[in-house]
Amino acid sequence: MAGTSQSSEEKVEAVQFFECNICLETACNPVITQCGHLYCWPCLYKAQQAFLSRMLLLLGSLIIFCLLLF
Repeated sequence: MAGTSQSSEEKVEAVQFFECNICLETACNPVITQCGHLYCWPCLYKAQQAFLSRMLLLLGSLIIFCLLLF
């Protein structure tokens, strides 16, 4: 059965295949996007929330800036 065992390099490559693109750990509760990127669900959720918070902050600043112009 020596032919069926994986080398340590193959095992590392297999683990990296399931690596979250945010935390770089093996993905827990993995989510694959339509474009094929793999993330942990908690990492993806936190990143999405941070992005939305920044967008709302920028949008709020833009609204305030626009109101000051008029």
